[in-house]
Amino acid sequence: MMWRRALGTALCCAVLGAPGCTSSEDQFCGSLRDDYRLDELVTAVETRDQQGITDGLAALRDLQDVAPAAVHDDLRTVIDALESAVRAVTSAPGPDGEDLPVDLMLLREQLGAIGEPAQHVADYADRNCGLKLNP
Repeated sequence: MMWRRALGTALCCAVLGAPGCTSSEDQFCGSLRDDYRLDELVTAVETRDQQGITDGLAALRDLQDVAPAAVHDDLRTVIDALESAVRAVTSAPGPDGEDLPVDLMLLREQLGAIGEPAQHVADYADRNCGLKLNP
């Protein structure tokens, strides 16, 4: 009985290409391809759209959640710095809804430390996703 369910699932995935059948790398690459330019977040910051900012930052955390282990920590480092920078120039809440001011000295350190992690993410995207983040 179990083998029938497994076979049915495999056939469904092969024939229909069901979204639940994609690998975590495919899911990450697809999400990265859809959102890496951060157009919606940039527009939200430019127009001071608080809900758009909150949604954009949440989308980045969602991307981090599906990131493969090879780049998960690097992506977290980049997203932490980006989130702090956005929060420093807007009144967006933190990831847990906190409304504390951004520590500008910490932000400076975060921004100074993202070069290598950002390059790791870009290299991964190029190798595994066919996506050039640094053209």
